[in-house]
Amino acid sequence: MPSLITRLATAEASLGIQLALLVLHALLWHVITTWAAKRIAPWCQAQPWIERFRARAGSTLRRGYGIQFKDEDDMFALVMLVAAILCVHLMGGLLCVPALLAEHPNSLVVALAAHGSLVEAGWELSDVVTRVTGVLGLRGPRGRAENPRGLVLLLLCHHAVAVTMVVPMNANALLRTDRDYHELSFLLQAAAFVAGFSQLYGFTLDCDTEQGLRRMRLSVFFSWFSAVWSRGYRYVIVAWRLWRRVCATQSTTMALGGAAGLAGMTLFNLAINIDTTRKLVKFTNVRSNAGAQDVFDVFDEGTSKKTR
Repeated sequence: MPSLITRLATAEASLGIQLALLVLHALLWHVITTWAAKRIAPWCQAQPWIERFRARAGSTLRRGYGIQFKDEDDMFALVMLVAAILCVHLMGGLLCVPALLAEHPNSLVVALAAHGSLVEAGWELSDVVTRVTGVLGLRGPRGRAENPRGLVLLLLCHHAVAVTMVVPMNANALLRTDRDYHELSFLLQAAAFVAGFSQLYGFTLDCDTEQGLRRMRLSVFFSWFSAVWSRGYRYVIVAWRLWRRVCATQSTTMALGGAAGLAGMTLFNLAINIDTTRKLVKFTNVRSNAGAQDVFDVFDEGTSKKTR
């Protein structure tokens, strides 16, 4: 009989072990992302581009996703947390790569992929607890202020698929080895890192210069392409094939849970693709530096002088 540590390390295909791993991953990534966000914020605050970064991030949340904070510091704290979470997504996605590259995945690479998916599910479980306690007022007025309605709805769509599907998928001896499962986990994590950091980098750029505008166009293109590929084209193909395999298990609970989770993620992906496409179209049509800032609904002194 293998030891408990061995069963956890190999992500044993049993419901009890998977639930235990889910809780452990939730605790681990909650501590790491909270710590990292608090370390990233002071560095960003000290940069010369911080004002346009904050303005563009706030505009994107408002116009792209309907998220409105009463306090701009709460908005900035969320963006810093997102930066930390994107790094966690990268780690989770990379853990799935060996299984994707293996022609016949062995138990080691399957275990790595299972942990890769649990990275996402674990962080999302911790975030669900954080959001619920905030909305219910268990953390006081500050908790409610940090969780505007638009953010809660968006995260509900985002968290649905991992929270409902990762544990049962990992606990199923056949589905846990499925290549589409590994690819979907990779797409929704590693590709999110590329799209997310391309956008965050764009927030720092000075579009009042030709070089800054060129770099902005590149960052917008990378963000758009990675989003459309991973959350559009490939997502639809891979998610459909995977859901059909789930249905083949004849488990009504898994089939319904998978449908609900994938529907939520589809809505989230739609919001991402609309936002990135809107920016791509607008920056493609910008012919001078003067109009670049208007894409983010930012009006500063430099832009004002150029448009007069």
